[in-house]
Amino acid sequence: MGLINKIYKDIKYATKRKKKRRKKKKPMTFKEKMGASIAWMVAAVFGQLFFIYYQGGWLDIILKSTKNSQYVKQYFPDESGPPYDRTSKENIPCKEIRELLPLRTAADGVKPVQSAQSGGKRKYAQKGGFNKTENDKKGFFDSTKYGVPYSLAENSNFLMEGIGEYFKTFWQCQRGGLKMLTETVNDSFFKDHAEPQDIGEQAWDYVKFAIILPIVNIIAFVGQIVGNLALLFWASFNNQTLLIIPFFIAALCFIFLGWLTGFFWPWGLFTTYLTAFVLKPSPDKWTNFSTYGKRYKWMWCFLLAFWWLVGIGHIWDWHKNALAFIGAVCALFLLGMLGISNLI
Repeated sequence: MGLINKIYKDIKYATKRKKKRRKKKKPMTFKEKMGASIAWMVAAVFGQLFFIYYQGGWLDIILKSTKNSQYVKQYFPDESGPPYDRTSKENIPCKEIRELLPLRTAADGVKPVQSAQSGGKRKYAQKGGFNKTENDKKGFFDSTKYGVPYSLAENSNFLMEGIGEYFKTFWQCQRGGLKMLTETVNDSFFKDHAEPQDIGEQAWDYVKFAIILPIVNIIAFVGQIVGNLALLFWASFNNQTLLIIPFFIAALCFIFLGWLTGFFWPWGLFTTYLTAFVLKPSPDKWTNFSTYGKRYKWMWCFLLAFWWLVGIGHIWDWHKNALAFIGAVCALFLLGMLGISNLI
């Protein structure tokens, strides 16, 4: 009982100290509140613009993620072929095959046939249609570039081969999961995506952009976190031999000691990669940003006013003058939406 009473007294003492610290905390001055309010208003504006651009990036990805599309094959390769190995599932055109055939002569008993290539030495294509010259021209971050770490899987050294297979498993599964997600969302919600013509279509279009796409975003990142946890063990066994035990031990270390490196592998790396992929500028993404920014500008304005209300109201302890300011801003938005005022 003595130990329980001591614990109770310690908790009670700690609670009193926390209350005293809260009481000693100085209230913000008028200038500090003004500075915090301005900072919050500016941050909310940039946050709103970022939200529109980010969802526009997801919209661009999903609209292009139709099944068996060239976009999916290029950015979400999840099977054999580039970038995981040098084989290609693409058929070689007949014209190129003809150039690979030897020239026929009169000694063969047939009329000589000239190759389409004239002069110089005959060019030979590499096995499987892999073109090393074209591959070397691709950037390091090109999703179809064959090279390290995937090329290590063809190394005769079992250590290098195991490392290559390890990274192949990770990237194939991660890209495969993202491919499945984007294709499913495209087929379910964006299959007949077009410019809305009436108020009902506009409402549904806004819901898809402002609600469904953020949910997809959350699913993608949460799924990636859970998937990486499973892949740490699956990659330790898939196509592995003598490295099964070392990779299994490494998986446990990444989970329980990953905080030492900020959980960079694999969670930090794949999160950064996905974020950069969505944010990577392109003409279509900028078009989506401009289109949806203008199409629903009044919705964005009222949403911005809501965040101002939450932030500024908290800073000023919900003082009536602060709330009146937000009310005046909302009134200006409403007048602009109705066409009465041109201030906004």
